[in-house]
Amino acid sequence: MPKIYTKTCFSYNPASGEFQGETIAYLDPSTPGQYNLPASATWADPYELGDWGGQWPVWQGDRWALVLVAQ
Repeated sequence: MPKIYTKTCFSYNPASGEFQGETIAYLDPSTPGQYNLPASATWADPYELGDWGGQWPVWQGDRWALVLVAQ
């Protein structure tokens, strides 16, 4: 059985864009070196935004933005 290679990506709610967590993209068996990015996921890392401080990452279509969390 071939070894399965994975890469971390980051999922978001498709309706609101709210960050949901880390997920896994698997290596595409038909295209060497390419990974299949799951729906509603991105390679952009929301943790690179630094301290979220009462805010939550929301996907804006091409980047993450921090939005104040309603309480």
